[in-house]
Amino acid sequence: IVLGREDAAKAAAHAALAAATSPTGVALAHRALAQLAVDVDEALDHVQRCRDAAASAGFRPLGQDAWSVAVRVLHAAGREEAARVLAADAMEAAADNVYAHASVTQDLGLMLLDTDAATAHEYVEVSHDEWSALRCPYGLMLSVRARGTVATARDEPGAAAGWLLEALRRVRRMGYQGEQATTVATAVPLLAKAGQESVATALLAGLRASDAFVERLHAPLLEQVEESLTGRNDAAAARGRALGMTDLLDLAQQALRELRDGPPVAQPPEQVADRTTRELVRAGPLWRLTFDGTSVHLPGMKGLADLAILLRSPGREVPVLDLAEPTGSGAAARNGDLGERIDGQARAAYKERLRVLQAELDDADAAGDPERGAAAQREMDALTAELAAAYGLHGPRRTGDPAERARAAVTQRIRSALTKVTAVHPAAGEHLERAVATGRFCCYRPTDDGAWVVQA
Repeated sequence: IVLGREDAAKAAAHAALAAATSPTGVALAHRALAQLAVDVDEALDHVQRCRDAAASAGFRPLGQDAWSVAVRVLHAAGREEAARVLAADAMEAAADNVYAHASVTQDLGLMLLDTDAATAHEYVEVSHDEWSALRCPYGLMLSVRARGTVATARDEPGAAAGWLLEALRRVRRMGYQGEQATTVATAVPLLAKAGQESVATALLAGLRASDAFVERLHAPLLEQVEESLTGRNDAAAARGRALGMTDLLDLAQQALRELRDGPPVAQPPEQVADRTTRELVRAGPLWRLTFDGTSVHLPGMKGLADLAILLRSPGREVPVLDLAEPTGSGAAARNGDLGERIDGQARAAYKERLRVLQAELDDADAAGDPERGAAAQREMDALTAELAAAYGLHGPRRTGDPAERARAAVTQRIRSALTKVTAVHPAAGEHLERAVATGRFCCYRPTDDGAWVVQA
């Protein structure tokens, strides 16, 4: 597929299906056939078979990755609304799978470019951060190309030229012939808007004459200029039709270099001047995190909302039930008519001891010391019984205990959020991993004086 040898790719995929030596091999073969299928129903059938085989292999990420293939198949078939719905669902479901999430987030962003440019920009930035964290060459090629497309839509020609030049460099270095035509196609709208209509016309005519596949989802602006370029400059079109793909790549690069004023005008927007700024800001369906001079975008996750509560009040211990029900709507129901059986001073002392015991229990679990862990657990159980009236923490950890369910759920989602932060911003992730404590009470205890600006 990378080399553009589709017949050989199909033969290899069918050979893998015939051999059926592993569910993973079968899943990969169906994924390839989904990419290569001309008929949309056939392609979607292969996607489903890929997901079934991936599930059989216990390879959940591969099954999630197949979503991106289905999104592109639906879009290519003109079923754009279905493609958007699937991409949005997949983006949420694959929040813990960086590769699949990066792919569908970028695809959804490009589909939204003509209706919601701001959200499209945010989605493409999230995808770029995730591909960068993965150090995935193919994904980075896609993301810099998408950034060039978004910059074109935002009338930033210098920035767009810089990103698209980088995409062309990457696609040529990778030898990914199947992506060359699409990458050239993304340059056509930019050059047309920048006044280089003759070059844009030549590139468009050359692409049509080559009969090379252009992924319309990844070149969403091409349709806007095709009609205006057709039939206006016959000489330029004739010139383009005489060019092979290598010549088209050379022509696109030359024109983009002329358009670009020196190095790419758009420095990566994650670079900010003030290295002391710390922010966690909700921006629609996404979050923007700024730390140590760098900003990244993150997908909407409950764990980030939990972190926002903790970052607002450094040093304050927050009961997990308050995080599980952040609006406070469940407080009265938890306390009922019990009233307060212990005063605030005693409750604070118990909470501090619980924090120490939670840390000791975690250390014992990590060290494989069941006796020390059991002793810490027994003392925690006794203390939480006294706090039940205030916080609804009903004694020892046990299945079905609302407090234990809340502890497990909140801890898991905070840890998932920290893993996501670390993947795209290691410095922020390392800081938060050290400073955020989870358990029946959660707290942010920084070792420095840096304050966070939080907007959720």
